[in-house]
Amino acid sequence: MDKLQGTFRRIFQGALLYLTLTAFLFPSLAQSPKNFSLPEDDYKTYALSDAADSLDPKSKENKRRMRNGFGFVPKVIGGGMGYALIASGAIEASLKIPLGWEALDDGKKLRVFTPDNTILIVVNWVSYEKYGGFAEFQEKFFEESKRDYKQRRATNKAMKVELMTLPNGIFAHKVINLQEELETFSLFTLFIPQPLKPGYALRINLSSPPEKLDQYLGLVGLFLKDVKPLGS
Repeated sequence: MDKLQGTFRRIFQGALLYLTLTAFLFPSLAQSPKNFSLPEDDYKTYALSDAADSLDPKSKENKRRMRNGFGFVPKVIGGGMGYALIASGAIEASLKIPLGWEALDDGKKLRVFTPDNTILIVVNWVSYEKYGGFAEFQEKFFEESKRDYKQRRATNKAMKVELMTLPNGIFAHKVINLQEELETFSLFTLFIPQPLKPGYALRINLSSPPEKLDQYLGLVGLFLKDVKPLGS
């Protein structure tokens, strides 16, 4: 199987954390989510190149990915020290990504990843309309996660989770040692309310090997800070 296919399958499995609200929580939800702030950093920390060649839609690798249905390379609309500024149709926004990283937009999700496919960030919209409001969505997420926790914990004692609240109504969870098939990886996921898009939250999901997750939380913070609606 194409390595990228395997990597995107892992991201899809991680996305089911939202879609099914499956459980990766503390044995007792009597503990309140902790307050959390993402570390401050800059794009130079994560840049792997000094140019945006990895975002060239005419490159052999990107043409192959587009032929295989992985999506399209987002348009580069600017840049700066350590980053390229891209326009994503999937999230209707511009976003800065580190130079040397790769990106694909399939119209539903924006995927940003390292050339070796070990670090991935997926950005997409999720609807919470059926829950009534964002606060109710968060509450339901936690409730259903608690219900499902025992089943997963019974077969994966190494799994650890932290629930978090951030400023501006954002909530998050951090999942360490998640096992799917033969892979073990970790996730950090944010759900961000969007006043300009009622009924939807912007979801930013980081996936990495367990030992590397904390190294890339600063990049999630940069994404959160720099994502801007197109035309703004």
